[in-house]
Order: sequence, then structure tokens, then C-alpha cells
Amino acid sequence: MMINATIKINYKILIQCCLVYILLTMDGSFLFSLNENAFKMGILFVSVVLFAYNAKYRDMKIIMTLAFLLISIIFVRQINHGGIGMDVWILFASQMLIAFLAVYYRRDTFIEVYIKVVYFLAVISLISWIIALINPNILKPFLSANVAVNYDNSIFYGKLFFVIHNNNTRNVGIYPEPGVYQIALNMALYLLLFYGHKANFTKKQTIHYLMTFILTLLSAQSTSGYLSMMAVLLGFAVSRHRWEMENRRIKRYILIVAALLLCILMIDYNIQGEDSLISRIVLQKLFSGNRFDLSSSTGKYRVESIRISMDSIINNPLGQGYDYLNMVKRYAKLEAVGNGLLSTIAALGVIPMLVILYRMLIPIFKYGASKIAFLIFVFMFVNTTLAQTYVFYPSFFMLTFLAYSQKECELSYEMDEFLEFQKI
Repeated sequence: MMINATIKINYKILIQCCLVYILLTMDGSFLFSLNENAFKMGILFVSVVLFAYNAKYRDMKIIMTLAFLLISIIFVRQINHGGIGMDVWILFASQMLIAFLAVYYRRDTFIEVYIKVVYFLAVISLISWIIALINPNILKPFLSANVAVNYDNSIFYGKLFFVIHNNNTRNVGIYPEPGVYQIALNMALYLLLFYGHKANFTKKQTIHYLMTFILTLLSAQSTSGYLSMMAVLLGFAVSRHRWEMENRRIKRYILIVAALLLCILMIDYNIQGEDSLISRIVLQKLFSGNRFDLSSSTGKYRVESIRISMDSIINNPLGQGYDYLNMVKRYAKLEAVGNGLLSTIAALGVIPMLVILYRMLIPIFKYGASKIAFLIFVFMFVNTTLAQTYVFYPSFFMLTFLAYSQKECELSYEMDEFLEFQKI
């Protein structure tokens, strides 16, 4: 009996690991870009089957949200005579649904599994990145070569656990670019620090995971990733929530690591100047001369994309669809620029996006770890979605369902206690 029980537990954990891996993949991995339709239709099919045959997944909150999103897309399509279609709804729906399925499959172990899967991929990416820096040809014979249509037909090697790009010295994990990889890493860091007590990690494990995620984020060399990482670390350091207060040792490690990194970056900057890491990844993208300027370096393309989206929102707050928006961006030579948040608002309309963002953020505000944790999440979300293509990243949406599930678990626990009291 014990053997069967052990096998059953391992079987469930394995399934949840697979769900979390798919969730991470649908954040925008290279594997997802190569097999997008298969992932989307597969998630929709599984979701429909589970909704039909298992009451556990028959959640009216997500059904109503997806129904409202579908009606909004149909409305925008009607008033603009096209411009947006079912492919948009299918993408958004599949991204939300995989986050929902991964959390609700086993709510009590999701946090631990998410952190461990990201940790597993982070260790592989760190080792592979170091080897690739030394000589990428060492790894290439073991990795399949794939052409990335969305990245100027560049050749990428690998797709399941690590990706190498010939002209990239940054750690991108399983993603085409580090700006996407940082989402999973920073969300794992966020869960580790603000929800780690629910995963029952020891302090030694917490510190080990913490160091690994920080090192991997540093190797990714993503500006948005650095900003989100600093927000998470500083937010945790100043938070006075009971769980954070009990981990003063972890806070000390964070402050020590932050001081060491600052020293290393300053030494690197003094030696290499404009070729230093902090200059290339932060200063050149955020500053022009001695003044703050988001339009410096490659940031000017995102600023222009934001301007175009804002003009569209002001001129047509009901939504103009993606066809018109993409046409204007192509005319301005901005087709490959991110800005997923404002682009989606411009395409879908102000009211639908406000409703969906409300449904996404309110549970985190009400039932999340703390108000500081909520503000950090909002910063991470805006910081990332202004820089990247998508807006409904599963790694962000999973926190909404996690907040709902935490509240439901608390209500269930309180009801059990009440029933026990009634028996007395």
C-alpha cells in the first residue's frame, strides 16, 4: 500500500511539473513560437474536457472573464469591420487557462513546484550559458538547429531546456530573448520571498534558490529584469509582514549580496567604462548624457511605440484592432517592438482592458501576501508588458488564481473548524 501511495504522489507531482513547464513555455518560449497552434489548441481542448467532466475546474470567474473577452473582441471587430479576430482570443484564453489549470490541479503544492521547475531550468541555463561563452560549438552537436521566423530568420540551437543564439552572449534560458526569460525568474523570486512559507522551504533552501535566481537574472542581462529584481529584493527587505519579519537572516543575505553586486558593478564600470555591464544594460538604455531619457539607445523604439499606442487610445478608446495598429507601426518601422500593454489597450479598447486588469489585480490586492507585495507585482507587470509583446503572460496571471485559491483554502479551513465546533 505504501509503495502504491508513493507512486501516486510522484505521479501527481510529475503532472504538475509538466503543467508548470507548459505554463513557462507559453510565456513566450522558443518552443512555443515554433508550435504555437499546437499549444493553444491543446490547452483549449483539455480545458473544455475538464470543465465538462470535472467540477473542480468549472470556475465561473474564468468562464465569465473569457466570455467577456470574446464579446469585446467581436464588438471591436464589428465597429472596425475587421482588424481583430478569433486568433487573438485563442491566444489570450490559452494563456489564462494554462495558468488556471497549473494552479488548480494541486493548489497546495503549486508554489513549491513552480519554484523548483524554474530553479531546474535556471541551473541548466547557467551551466549551458557558461559553456556557450567559452565555446558554443561544444553544445551545438547536442542541440537541434531551428530557424526563428520572428527574429530575422536567425538560427537558434535547442528549444526544450536551453537555447543558444550565435550572436547573443546573454543567458536566455528557453526563450528567444532575456527580457522574456526574466519573467519566470523574477516571478519565482517573488514567490520564494513572499510566499515561501507556504512551500515549507528551509532557510538553507531559500537562500540557495535565492542565490541561483539572482545569478541567473544577472547572466540574462535584461534591463527590465534588473528593475523587477531590484523591486522584489528591496520590497522584501523593507516589508514588515509577519513572514518577512521572521526571516531577518534572509534579509541580511539580500543586503550583503546587493552591496557586493554594487561594488562589482562599480569596479567593472571604472575599468571598462562604456563597455561595462551596467553601462551597456542600464545606463545606455535609461540615460542620455547626464539626464534620464527612455528614448536613448534601443529605448527610443519602445517610446515611439508607446506614443503611437497612446494616440490610438485617445482617438479611439473603443479599440481599433491590431491590423490598423500594426500598419501604423510598420509605417514607423516599429513592427518588432514590444509594448504589449498599451498595444492591447489600443487594439481591444479601454473598457475591456480595465475590466480584465481589474479581475486580474483585485484578488492579488485582497488576498495576496501583503500590500507591498501587491505594489511590487504591479510594477513588475507594467515594467514587463511595456517592454515585451504579450500582456497576459501565464506567469503573471497564475498569481491571480493563486490568490483566489488561497482565499478558498482559508474559507474551507474556517468552515471545517466551524463544523468541528458545532459537533462539540
